[in-house]
Amino acid sequence: MPWKLKGYDFDQRKDKNPPAIFNIVLSSIDRGIPVQTGEEDDGIIVGHDKEKRRLICLHLGHLSRNETFIVSRLADICWNVTVYTEPKTRLRIKQNL
Repeated sequence: MPWKLKGYDFDQRKDKNPPAIFNIVLSSIDRGIPVQTGEEDDGIIVGHDKEKRRLICLHLGHLSRNETFIVSRLADICWNVTVYTEPKTRLRIKQNL
C-alpha cells in the first residue's frame, strides 16, 4: 500500500485500553483512514460510536466474513495497531496503460 505507516505496541496484560493509542486510533478514523490491528491475524478498525468509547471492527475470522463487531478496549482485539499516516510520494508508473 502506498502509505507511510506508524506502529504502536502495548502490553495487553498491563494496559487494556492505552489512552494515547486509543486516541490515535480515533483520530485516524475521524480522518477517514481505517486502522490495521495485529500482525499475523490482521483485522481493521473502521469506525467508532458517537461518544468515541467503542470501536467498530472488521475481521475475516470473526463471526462471519462480512459482519462488523464492536469492542470497547483495544486489548480485546489486538496487542498492536498500525496507522496509515500519509500517502507516500507519488508512485511512478513504468508503463502507459
